[in-house]
Amino acid sequence: MTDIQVSAFDAYDDDDRAAMLAELTSNLAEVGGDGFAPDTEDKAAWLTSRIAYHEAEAARIKDAMQREIKRHQSAADWLRERYSQALEAFARQAIDAAGGKRQKVLLPNGVALAFRRIPDGIAVQDEASVLAWATDNLPQALKVSLAKAPITAHWKDTGEIPPGCEALRDRIGFYIQA
Repeated sequence: MTDIQVSAFDAYDDDDRAAMLAELTSNLAEVGGDGFAPDTEDKAAWLTSRIAYHEAEAARIKDAMQREIKRHQSAADWLRERYSQALEAFARQAIDAAGGKRQKVLLPNGVALAFRRIPDGIAVQDEASVLAWATDNLPQALKVSLAKAPITAHWKDTGEIPPGCEALRDRIGFYIQA
């Protein structure tokens, strides 16, 4: 099922849209350099419908792209899991057939099947134990981050403003509500 996006501008026929656009662009030398100013309800409505339309399109495209990324990544993961052992066996066979001096096979599509030494590393098995050890022995391994939501909740509950903080009150922001 295809989503259909309709804005107020789309509700007009071609002649009405042409007249509206001519009126909107008739003052090219005025406000903002392009001549358009949302100085009437109709102009403001048209402008905000354009903004809302483009924001909705951006969100729709982002969602569609995320679905496609997940779909393709899932397919690649499945193929890799299903066939990586067979590809490894093929690569070993091809390397042996070529004399075994190189550690890679270049395929006709430009993809290389290769073997390389993996650097030594550490896998953390018990994070609490490592944190306790690092606190005493390697403090530079620790990261500190600040969760702002509990601080805001504490301020709202108690009225106390922690050192290094500033209360933000009576602010007015402008936004376009679609």
